[in-house]
Amino acid sequence: GVDALSRPLVHLRLIEYTGLVMEDHNRIYRSVPAAWWQRLHKAYEAAESAGLADSAVIDTVNPDAADTTCTATYLQVLLVQQSTPDALTLAQFNAVLRWVKQWAPLAALKKTPMADRAARQLAVVLDGDGGVRDAAALQPAPNVRYLDLERLGAMLLQLVAGLRNGKSPAELALGAEIRQPGCEALLLLLGAQWCGMGTGRVEERNPSSLKVMVSMSIAAMHYHLTGRAFRQPGAQLSKREEEDMQLFGRVSERTEQSLLSQRSGALETWEIVNHSRSGILGMCQRPDAATRLSHNQLLGLRTAGGRTFYLGVVQRILIDEAGAVSIGLRVIPGTPQPIAARLVGAVAADGQKYDRALLMSADEARKVPETLILAPNSYQPNRAVNLFIDAVRPVKLTGVLDKGINFERCTIADA
Repeated sequence: GVDALSRPLVHLRLIEYTGLVMEDHNRIYRSVPAAWWQRLHKAYEAAESAGLADSAVIDTVNPDAADTTCTATYLQVLLVQQSTPDALTLAQFNAVLRWVKQWAPLAALKKTPMADRAARQLAVVLDGDGGVRDAAALQPAPNVRYLDLERLGAMLLQLVAGLRNGKSPAELALGAEIRQPGCEALLLLLGAQWCGMGTGRVEERNPSSLKVMVSMSIAAMHYHLTGRAFRQPGAQLSKREEEDMQLFGRVSERTEQSLLSQRSGALETWEIVNHSRSGILGMCQRPDAATRLSHNQLLGLRTAGGRTFYLGVVQRILIDEAGAVSIGLRVIPGTPQPIAARLVGAVAADGQKYDRALLMSADEARKVPETLILAPNSYQPNRAVNLFIDAVRPVKLTGVLDKGINFERCTIADA
C-alpha cells in the first residue's frame, strides 16, 4: 500500500502527468482527446474525495521547488489549456507554461460561484470531457467547480501597465525570450481567455460553407491572381510563345503550363467554416492534401468563382483526432495587386533581377498606408526597390507592418 505521506504525491502525479500529455498534444497543435480530459478531471476528483486536494506536497523529483497542492496543479493544467495553445508559437507556449507555474497560487477553485462579479467567471464540470466553460452557461451542481481568478487578473493588468510604462519583460520577471510588444499582446490574450478582459466582440461571425482555393506562397498567389506564369519585365517571348501568338493570337494554356514553375502552382481546396470582416476560420477536410502550415504564414484564398481573392495570416492551427486541419486567419484588408519588384543590389531566388510581389493600396478608412508584400528578409531601412506594373516606379521601404515565415509586409514611399 501507499503510506499516508505519499498519498498526496500520488494524486498530484496523476494530475501532473495527464497535463504533460495534454501539453504534448498542444506542441504539435493537436486537439486534446476527450478521454484525456476525463482522466484529468477524475484524477482531481479522486484527490478531492480523499480530502487531499489542498494538502501540501513536497516534490521529491525537484526538492528546490516550493510546496504545491493537487488543486494548484489542476488549476495549472486548466489555465494552460485555456490559453488557446493553438494560437501560440512554441516560444509563447513555453513562456505561458513557465508563467502559469509562478502564478498558480493566485488562483483558487471553489464549489460555489462568486457573487457580484463584473467580469466573466469560468467553471469546470468534473464528470465532463472538456475544459473550462463560461460559468453563466452552467447551473450550480455538486460536480461543478468555479475558478477564482480575480487576483490573477489584477496581476495581469499590473504587468501590462508595467510594460507600457517602459519596463522590460525581464524586469517584470517575465523572461527575455518574448519582447515588448509581443509580450504585452500575449498577456492581453491570457487576460481575455482567463478573465474576460476586453472580450466584447465587435464583429459578428457568420457561418459559411464556402469552398476556396488556397495558395501557400507569394509565387503561387501571384500566379493565381494573374493567371499566367511570371515573366521578367521587358523579356522577349520564347520561340514557342511566338509560335502561339502567330497561330492563336495569344499564348496557349499548354505553353503557360510548361512555363509554370512548381512553386507557382501550389494550390489546395479548403472550406471556410465562418468569417467576419477581419477573420476567417478555414478547415481542410482532406488531411492527406494539407501542406505544412505555421503561425504567421501568409496564405492566399480565392473563391471558387475566382472573383474574390483574400490574403490572410495564420493565427491559429488545430488538428483534430481524424487529422483534419483547422486554421484561423487574420485577414489583410484590400485586394492584392500582382506586380514585379526588384530589390536594388539583390537578385531574386531564381537568379533573375525581378521577383513576384504583391502591392496593397492604402486604406484611408482604417488608416493603413500603401504596403508591399515581399519575400522574407527583404526589408532594410530605406532600401531602394523598383516596382514594375506598366512602367518602373522607384520606391523605398520605410518600415515593416507585418512579417511571417514566408513574407514581409512593408510600408513604402516614392523615392
